[in-house]
Amino acid sequence: VVRLIDDVDIALTKLSFTSFETVNDASFQVISYFGKPAPVPRINSTAYQYLKVNHMNLEGKDFALSFRVPLEWIEEKQVEDIEFYRLEEEVWKKYVALKDGEDSLFAEYTVYLPGLSYFVISAKVNGSTLTQETQTETKGENESEGFIEKLFGKDDDEEKKTVGGFLND
Repeated sequence: VVRLIDDVDIALTKLSFTSFETVNDASFQVISYFGKPAPVPRINSTAYQYLKVNHMNLEGKDFALSFRVPLEWIEEKQVEDIEFYRLEEEVWKKYVALKDGEDSLFAEYTVYLPGLSYFVISAKVNGSTLTQETQTETKGENESEGFIEKLFGKDDDEEKKTVGGFLND
C-alpha cells in the first residue's frame, strides 16, 4: 500500500508498507513541527525537520518513508550528509537514509523503519553528528505507522502542520 503526501511544509512525500493480510480502517497522521516538539530530547546536529507519524490499525507492518530536503537548505548549511533518526525509548536511533535522486529543488531519500514514532531529518555538517550517548545506528530494514489526531490527542507544540488520511480510499 502506498500513500503519497503532497504538502510543501512536510518533508515526507510517501508512506508505504506491504501486508499479506487484509487491512481494514487503517489511517495515519503526519505532523511536521516548526521547532523541536516538547516531549522529545534535543538532537545534537542541525535539524531540518521534526516529524511524528501516528497510525491506527497498522501494527506489525514493515514501512518505507520517502522524504525530500530542499537543495537550497543543503547548500546553505553546507551539508555533508542527510541523516534520519527515530525516537526509540527516549533515545534518537539513526537509520540509513538512501538517496533516491534529486531535481532542481529537492534531494529525495527513502528510509526503512521498524515502527513509527517521532522522527528528525538532520544534517551532518562538517563532521558534526549526534553524540554516542544519544545515538545508536542501525542498518536493517525499518517499519512505520500512522493515524488521526482525535484518537491520540493533541501534542504540546502548537506550531505544527498536520496531514493525514485513510489508507483504504
